Amino acid sequence: MIGVLSISLGVMNLFPIPALDGGRILFTLPEILFRKRIPANWENTVNGIAMLLLIGLMLFVNVMDFVNPVQIPTP
Repeated sequence: MIGVLSISLGVMNLFPIPALDGGRILFTLPEILFRKRIPANWENTVNGIAMLLLIGLMLFVNVMDFVNPVQIPTP
């Protein structure tokens, strides 16, 4: 079970969301292809917005868990 969790976390971390490692790969690809670095202020802005969206998603999921808890039927 720990192995499955580690693998799934690794795969999720490679998604091209700018606040995760996949986002870093996404910003590195144009540097490799065009030999020109993306401006740092633009990269920081995109990463900041993506991080705020991820935190907002986590807050939304947690609030919805409290508002609408899962009803497990008892036998």
